[in-house]
Amino acid sequence: MKVYFLKKNNFIISYIHFNFKINNNNNNNNIIIFFLKKDIPTLAINFDLEWNRLKIAMDAIFNTAPLSDSLEGLYTLCENLCKYDYSSSLYQNIRNELIEYLKQEFINISKKLDEQNFLVSLSYLWTSFCKKLIMIRSIFLYLDRTYALREVKAGSLWSLGLELFKTYVANVSNIRIKAINELLALIEIDRQKKFITGEEENKYILLRTIIKMFIDLNMYEDFENAFLEASTIFYKKESRLYINKISMSTNSGQLIAEYLQSVETYLNEEVERCNLGCYNGYVDSVTRKSVTLIVENEMIKSYINIILEKGFEYLISSKAYNDLLRLYNLINRVDLLESLRIYFLNYIKKTGSFYVLDSSKDPVMVQSLLDFKKDLDDVLEQSFNNNDKFVNTVKEGFEIFINERQNKPAELISKYIDNKLRQVRSIPEETVEQLQERCMFLFRFINGKDVFEAYYKKDLSKRLLLFSKSINIELEKSMIAKLKDECGGGYTSKLEGMFKDMSVSKDLINDFIKEPEYSSRIGNVSLNVNVLTSGFWPSYPQSTYNMPQELLECQNAFSDFYLKSHSGRVLQWQNSLGFCVLKADFPKGAKELIVSLAQAIILLHFNNTDVLSYSEIETLSQMNTKELKKSLQSLSCGKYKVLIKNTEGKNVVESDSFVFNKEFESNLRVLKINSIQAKESLEERKTTREKVIKDRQYQIDAAIVRIMKARKTISHPILLSELFKQLKFSITPQDIKIRIESLIERDYIKRDLSNNTIYHYVL
Repeated sequence: MKVYFLKKNNFIISYIHFNFKINNNNNNNNIIIFFLKKDIPTLAINFDLEWNRLKIAMDAIFNTAPLSDSLEGLYTLCENLCKYDYSSSLYQNIRNELIEYLKQEFINISKKLDEQNFLVSLSYLWTSFCKKLIMIRSIFLYLDRTYALREVKAGSLWSLGLELFKTYVANVSNIRIKAINELLALIEIDRQKKFITGEEENKYILLRTIIKMFIDLNMYEDFENAFLEASTIFYKKESRLYINKISMSTNSGQLIAEYLQSVETYLNEEVERCNLGCYNGYVDSVTRKSVTLIVENEMIKSYINIILEKGFEYLISSKAYNDLLRLYNLINRVDLLESLRIYFLNYIKKTGSFYVLDSSKDPVMVQSLLDFKKDLDDVLEQSFNNNDKFVNTVKEGFEIFINERQNKPAELISKYIDNKLRQVRSIPEETVEQLQERCMFLFRFINGKDVFEAYYKKDLSKRLLLFSKSINIELEKSMIAKLKDECGGGYTSKLEGMFKDMSVSKDLINDFIKEPEYSSRIGNVSLNVNVLTSGFWPSYPQSTYNMPQELLECQNAFSDFYLKSHSGRVLQWQNSLGFCVLKADFPKGAKELIVSLAQAIILLHFNNTDVLSYSEIETLSQMNTKELKKSLQSLSCGKYKVLIKNTEGKNVVESDSFVFNKEFESNLRVLKINSIQAKESLEERKTTREKVIKDRQYQIDAAIVRIMKARKTISHPILLSELFKQLKFSITPQDIKIRIESLIERDYIKRDLSNNTIYHYVL
């Protein structure tokens, strides 16, 4: 297929002729297009004369004078010259005119090199040249489109003008160096915020114009290199001044906070400075990354240790969360979060050890640690973006410091939970549950979980037996469930057994009341008995009293009832855990006294007389001296003085005598005097501690035998290593050595005859 095109005037006449040749050997049909060029008739034209008209127009533009010809006429003249093949000559003449103009302008601008307003002059020259070049290009637009863009290597007239301006003005060494130095001086003034008020906008326009000139002339790299070098010098100097001031100050923490604010401000300013679209932006955006990197390196990375050493502890202890967030973000920019994490860990260990190791702070240790944990949570959330590494750092720190003091933290955590569960009526249930969850965080990291269990079981038993009407069973079970989730069912099996005993006891007492044969023997006394499985509950010291007949009959009646259906079992009455509600008729009003069984026995003896001596009470009650004195002290020297002691002071001695207080009065009808039962005595604490040690000995023995049975033969160092892995509480090599000797004596293991450090399992 052949297509012919012929252009005539403003119309295109097309002749299309189709030729198809079928060739069985070749399936390709080619399309050939021919352009028929119509020859332009030769006319007489004087190029020099016509060019002179165009030159006059260019001179007028250069001199900012009115044009003698219209723009339309000049454009048509250029078009005609191009059509008659004068494009090359025309282009060369334009180039020569631009060169002559720029040479003269270079002479003019060179005279202003030493003037203060050199940049203003250069800016004016550049902007005026660009405007003049645009007008010249509009006259020679036909030449630009038909010849310059296709035939000339330099490209369009606009590109030609910029290249000539660069060659004859901007890139001349003294002009370029002067312009860059002046720019850098202005930028430093801007960084120091020393622009004269009201002149900021003009200065920004000037900076933007000159730097845009460097960009348009492909000279920006020269400026950028100088700009980055000057930026390095500036920020190195600024940071050194700040750091020297911080090093010599006694208030370095506050100065660090101010320093971080300055760094953040500098970074934000550089980002805006490298945005030509901003009001105060004049540097190209390609420089943004490099200049911000300089700020980060000079002001953060170079002084990271000083910043953290002088400021971190101040910021975190003063709860300056915004400053900490700023610190975190800045350090994250230089990829040094690990340094911050290490300081964070050291702070946690230092602060935690302060609370744990000082025994004088034991009463407030747990609450202090919970408050400390809450503060750290606030830091993580508000300042460290809940970074997983920092969250794990908190856990790591707590695990280290909370075990620096063996056993005591576990005991105090148990006591703290006990205290809150006893106050459940005065604290909202949601608050108690939150406290339980927070305490579980501490519990997870203690090595002495067996210590916690021993004390928790002791305290739980008293809550169930002495405060059964005031505790919240759901909260108690919730705590057991949390412990079970954390440590498994074996850890809480005894605690769960205690709740089961309480439930069974409730059913037993209901059955007892339904049996007149036994319930009639207790008269009008309301009896409640808890039958406890010895394997679940803590052991208690046995207390033997000379019981009044009415109390003794209550015990005997229930014993007969229980043993009738549970033959073969042995009931052992725990008198130290018993309590009574006595109705007391005082002259000034009747009261109900909640007292321990020992207190009740003492008070019941005052039904027969108003005065009893210490020795008489001792003979009647047959209590041991320590318990008797403690009970008498609580009745005569406590908050409610039901008895009056004949001597002053809070101590009870054998020579004291006691009188029933007929003048006793109180606004309350029910008075609780048995609080001494709830308090843990030194003996109880000692007993609990000894039980833990004894249980640990059993665990060590069992672990050694288990390892020896599996290995048959093992060396002492490897045995120690295995034990440290298996045992969940802190233990010393000396403790292990004692248990090894005990097992050797009992023929569980034996030493190698030739090497004392090797043990063999005895089959």
